[in-house]
Amino acid sequence: MEHIVEKYVEKSDLTLTAEHRELLLFLYKNLHVNELSEEEQYFFIDYFFNSESLRNMAASAITLFEIIYELEENIPAIELEERLSNGEEQRHYYERKWHDVKLHEIKHQTKKEGNVFFVPFAKYKKEPGPIIICLEKTDGMAVYSESCKSMILPLFVKAHREHRDLYIVPYNNHFHVHYRFEKGHLNLQDFKGFIECAGEGDAAIIPVLQFAKGLLQENQQCTDANIIIFTEGMPTDGQRLEEPCVKTLIQEIMEKHHAEISVIAMCENSFNEDYFWFANKVFFADDTIL
Repeated sequence: MEHIVEKYVEKSDLTLTAEHRELLLFLYKNLHVNELSEEEQYFFIDYFFNSESLRNMAASAITLFEIIYELEENIPAIELEERLSNGEEQRHYYERKWHDVKLHEIKHQTKKEGNVFFVPFAKYKKEPGPIIICLEKTDGMAVYSESCKSMILPLFVKAHREHRDLYIVPYNNHFHVHYRFEKGHLNLQDFKGFIECAGEGDAAIIPVLQFAKGLLQENQQCTDANIIIFTEGMPTDGQRLEEPCVKTLIQEIMEKHHAEISVIAMCENSFNEDYFWFANKVFFADDTIL
């Protein structure tokens, strides 16, 4: 990192401050920028110096990494204690569910040719599913834009570490683009689009849940997917979330595709918990922002 950054700085006649060095080192380490070609690294460094949003996001993310680490360490322990307190049946529920689904797949995908059985045992291998981030982009979310992106940055690290695809889907009442980062690796054009994406108006959540289901269907060989929704907490179609067809959609996402849905609400006072009855976890970001 040091060599290529200093080479770029010298070539561009820039001043590399201690703060810039710290932020670039952080991004290089956690986004694995060094895995890119030299030309791509130059593109990234140039974008870093020209994007105040990226620099602000990196500065906030340095602090957030400690919070995320604390959550990752403590929430599994809390959930384990809860399962243990609910008895053996609850403790083994998810293990049995995954096992039964895979056995069903093997049974129906086994082929016989003559006296030879072709059994797809590779299908039984437990592969982690994608991380799908649904990022609400509305007038009300504009003030939280950089904070949201700072909180998303650690998820690049998680996706890279666990070899999982990372999708970012900005949405309001409609969405026209999504960004895919294969196995958590940087795609510079999509990363730039993610940093600069903006929105307006209000947001409906059902269309983006339908889109997330479509992404899960493309990854049917995977299990244990995560859907993370960044929101103000007042979707325009919130009352429709109780409709039978929508409940079926959410049930398929959570049971058929083994996805856990988490919600990060940007302001607790604006959050309507009745609309998000389906969330496995809800976090409030007020403390982080303030």
